[in-house]
Amino acid sequence: MSSAIQVNAYGSNCGIALQPTFNACITNQLTSTSAVTFLSVETFCSQYQTVSQLVWYQCLCETSARVVNCFQTSCPNDTGASQSAQGSHNSYCQAADAYKPATSNVGVISTAVVDGVATLPPAPADPADTGKARASGARGAFFSFYFIFVLAALL
Repeated sequence: MSSAIQVNAYGSNCGIALQPTFNACITNQLTSTSAVTFLSVETFCSQYQTVSQLVWYQCLCETSARVVNCFQTSCPNDTGASQSAQGSHNSYCQAADAYKPATSNVGVISTAVVDGVATLPPAPADPADTGKARASGARGAFFSFYFIFVLAALL
C-alpha cells in the first residue's frame, strides 16, 4: 500500500503529457474511503475475498471497470496496457456472473400461488390505469381463468 502516486501506474506508457493525469485517475480509483491507496484492483478488493466468491468478483469487476475507464480517458495511446486491463475486467465480470444465483420463471410464478390457489397481481391504485394493468369484463374473466389453468398445469 502506498499513499504516493506511482511513477507509471499499471506499467503504463501514456506519454509525458498524459502520464500524471492517468496516475492521478488510477490513484483516485484505488483509494479507499479510509484514504488508503492500493497498488492494484486485487489488493483494493482483498477485503472482500473472504466474504464470498460473488462479492469478491463483483468488486474486481466494478473496480477494474474504473481502471479501464482511466485508460480510455487518460491514456488512450497505450493500447497494450489498455487491452490487458480490459481483458482482466472481462474475466472478472465473467467470474462474477458465474457466481450469481440462478433464477427461473417457475420460481416467479410459484410466488403467485398461496395455499394452492393462484392469485393475480393487485389492481392498480389509479383507476385510470385499470385498463392497462388488467383486462375487464368477459375478456378479463377468461384471462383470469386461463391464467389459473396454465399456472395449475405448470405446478
